[in-house]
Amino acid sequence: MSEDIYTFRHLQDNEVDAFLNHLVSVFSSRPGGVPKGLFADHFLNDPDRDLEGIRVAVHPGNALKKDEIVGTVRVYRRTLNLGPFGKLSCGAIGDVGTSPAHGGKGIASRLMREAEAYMIDRGISVAVLHTGSAAKLYAKLGWCTCPMRMSTLSFEIGELKIGVEKWMRYARPVNVERRADVSLMRLLHEKFAPVGSFVRSEAYWREWVSADPQDTRRKLVRHVLEASVDGKVVQAYMFLDISTLAVQQLLTSGKAETPVVSTVREFFVGRVEGGTVSTVPREQFVGIFGALLLAGVNTIFDESIIVDSMQLKVTFPAILMPEAAMDAIRDADLYDWLAPQKRVFYEDLGWMWKVLRPFELVSHEETCTITSNEELVQKLKNPISILSINSGPINPYGFLKTDDF
Repeated sequence: MSEDIYTFRHLQDNEVDAFLNHLVSVFSSRPGGVPKGLFADHFLNDPDRDLEGIRVAVHPGNALKKDEIVGTVRVYRRTLNLGPFGKLSCGAIGDVGTSPAHGGKGIASRLMREAEAYMIDRGISVAVLHTGSAAKLYAKLGWCTCPMRMSTLSFEIGELKIGVEKWMRYARPVNVERRADVSLMRLLHEKFAPVGSFVRSEAYWREWVSADPQDTRRKLVRHVLEASVDGKVVQAYMFLDISTLAVQQLLTSGKAETPVVSTVREFFVGRVEGGTVSTVPREQFVGIFGALLLAGVNTIFDESIIVDSMQLKVTFPAILMPEAAMDAIRDADLYDWLAPQKRVFYEDLGWMWKVLRPFELVSHEETCTITSNEELVQKLKNPISILSINSGPINPYGFLKTDDF
């Protein structure tokens, strides 16, 4: 076999930098490349990292050249939120990369098998990954697609200002050193995080979520909002990514029609009373969503740059603000930025799942044994009644970009 010349094993302590450099090299073909800081963040900020879960293929060196890492697969140890079925230990597959010079020799398939063996050995029953172009490869390895609905809104800043300015005075930057800010975010996340997202420990909030990213392709801004409405406390937070390239293009061109491309990594809002969280009316929901968007833009740009004709293009998992919520808004003049012609919806087909071994799911209403990928996907996508700004059942499935692996 062509893979016989390689050594397959887990990463060693003294190979971390070589591992990161390998990933930078493999992903350099992407537009603009992928900065080493992103991979460093994923390694250094992960409280659950395990070197044995980082599987590598090593090509033997010689008198003139050291051994070389030419293939990698990493298992991120995570806990999956399954809504009414509770929590489940999960393995997230990332950092899959083979050096082009060593492609086509079965390295990736061998490393994936080793990653699955690692997970099974540690009692993990389910694995998840996201892929851009390798879906067919993973399907051959037994993985199943579970599409996630995404939304993109395109509008002018002036349209956004009209309906949200009354909320702006309540928004402020997150202080991750302030315990109250982290507690606010944790409370809302635990209540509203969608099925398919990851459960977060205190260490995960502190080391992964709160860290300042080294990914130079984006600027991350985080805001919280606290307001008293009719004697009741409303709290919210948003993590917003803004493309560094889009910012540079706008500043260079000086043209307002250059769209500012952004991504809502996560957004949650609720009415909080004595530790109990409930939903807010739709108008408050979309108004606060818009206010935190505007607060993020204001953080990045000088006031002299922000004109009403400035274009904003924002993408987010549809579960964070479902289409039904947008349709339910009655005051179209205040919320023209949500008009149907401003929206585009699409399916992210890159999310794939695999059942590694049969396992049991238990809720108040049923107990079932999951033995196949299709049964798992059905539980992820099956419309169920969840706490939502909508009445009635919706598709609860979604993943938060903060947890990207």
